[in-house]
Amino acid sequence: MKYYLSTLVCFALMLSSSMVNAEIGGCCIAGTYNGEHSDTPSKTCKEPKTEKFTMVIKQKACRKTVTGEVTDSRGDISYMTGEVARGCVINGSITNSPLRPLGTTPRITPGSDVTTFKGTVVKDRATMKLQVTDGAYISSEGCSGTFRMKQR
Repeated sequence: MKYYLSTLVCFALMLSSSMVNAEIGGCCIAGTYNGEHSDTPSKTCKEPKTEKFTMVIKQKACRKTVTGEVTDSRGDISYMTGEVARGCVINGSITNSPLRPLGTTPRITPGSDVTTFKGTVVKDRATMKLQVTDGAYISSEGCSGTFRMKQR
């Protein structure tokens, strides 16, 4: 009887632990990703382009909130903030503020370009690395498009 009771307590602790993890995010996506985005040609997108980027995602204890940096193919750094929702969906924004010194807190200033994005993070079964294959974004400069990225 004692054995069954301790097994039951252990199972209840595991269950409550996984529920707490689900409440705080439960989707661990921190890491460095290599990616590519492609603008969709439109009247509002002056110069559509396809460009490679690197995104470093920082996340504490698999919580919902994520931050990070995005480096484009020219080496320019932008700052990312976002949230991980159910199903490992990342919703975020990238702020490129040319008028603020590197390393300061991201903020929207005149001349800033803010890009909002959304994508589902999944595990590639072949490599066991995380990836986004269905990402979409909209830029305040008038461009929108798709992106994909893979964890290094």
